[in-house]
Amino acid sequence: MTVTNYGYYANYTNNVLLGSSAFTYSLLSTSPAGVVLVTTNGVGVLTWATTTAQTAGTYTNVIKVVDSLTGFSATNKFLVQVLPPQPPTLIVPLTQTIYAYQTMVVTNQATSVYPNSTFTFAAFGPTNMDVSNLPKNGVLKWTPTFGAGAEHKHNLRPGDGQQFVEHN
Repeated sequence: MTVTNYGYYANYTNNVLLGSSAFTYSLLSTSPAGVVLVTTNGVGVLTWATTTAQTAGTYTNVIKVVDSLTGFSATNKFLVQVLPPQPPTLIVPLTQTIYAYQTMVVTNQATSVYPNSTFTFAAFGPTNMDVSNLPKNGVLKWTPTFGAGAEHKHNLRPGDGQQFVEHN
């Protein structure tokens, strides 16, 4: 996130008389890790790169601008609401119908709003599932036996290293 803060004199048109290059900015609030405020060409540029480890909540940012020519200052604040990380989205095929002793092969996929996410998968279900290729590639294999019953549920759980989501 980038927020540009501008200081100016309301009673001077375009700050022609005093100029804005004398303005310096400071962050008065206690900031979470990653918040940086720098003065560049007379404006205060605040940047904040949150991570998935960032605690969700509302953060108050208090900015102060000082005119070094006059010593005048002004303070203002704004709020930033950090939401919890979004869990990955699991894309699974609909109900699969197979006969006893017929192998079912299902490739599961997951997506995330976070760039460069990698996923691991875990499955919970019948004990004879072949999950050897599931953790990295999302491939689940299962061959039901004759006495296996009519319906089985496979629970999949993809994770991106930050969050997991369950799917039945």
